[in-house]
Amino acid sequence: MFFIIVGFILLLVGLVSFFARFILKNSSQKSSATLVMIVTTVLGIVSLAGSSITMVAASTAGVTKEFGAVKDTVLLEGAHFIVPWFDVVPVYLGQQVGNVKGSQASSKDLQSVHSDLVVNFTVADPLNLYKINTSLNY
Repeated sequence: MFFIIVGFILLLVGLVSFFARFILKNSSQKSSATLVMIVTTVLGIVSLAGSSITMVAASTAGVTKEFGAVKDTVLLEGAHFIVPWFDVVPVYLGQQVGNVKGSQASSKDLQSVHSDLVVNFTVADPLNLYKINTSLNY
């Protein structure tokens, strides 16, 4: 999200310097405004393009979320172009994963009790990961 905001700010600065070229009378000021326009426009485009690329690591798959709502698009491993306001949530795939949840309590005679619960799982069908993500809130 940071690069999207930076990209729009740079494009706005490039637009302002574009219109400033018509107002300025000195040729050296016009050339510096042209240079600022070109540099900020290129950096803005690179920033917006960079925020549109996501990488999904090996042995994982990605579930896309649009403004927090899970979409039915699953991204398998590799590089992907996405709309910049989509979030990609990696979900482990193809390997056994353990989730550990710890809890503690105390007994009636003030003895401390600690317990850890470990759930090992493997995702069998990567194309249905969005269903797992919506039903289990993983």
